[in-house]
Amino acid sequence: MHCVFSYDLAAEGERRAEIEAKILGILSEYQYVKRLRTFFIVYIPSKEDWDRLLKELTQYLQPIPERAHFILSPPMVGGMYNGLLGVNDWAEINAITQK
Repeated sequence: MHCVFSYDLAAEGERRAEIEAKILGILSEYQYVKRLRTFFIVYIPSKEDWDRLLKELTQYLQPIPERAHFILSPPMVGGMYNGLLGVNDWAEINAITQK
């Protein structure tokens, strides 16, 4: 299974880097690909993992003083993404989405 995670963050500079480092720390428990500035495709082994990811992201981002919004798609199996990326980018995306 996989899900899509994307966010919008009002912070800039060092503060943005600090927040994004924490986001990457949360995501580090999972295999993921990042192909756009704030767009991730995340491999999740189970619905429970998806629940935990949603909880951790919400608990971290909701109370920060900067405006932070995010979208976490429902868990999905398979699927085909399309767009304009390099050939190697698609190989990594397919490795996650086809599990």
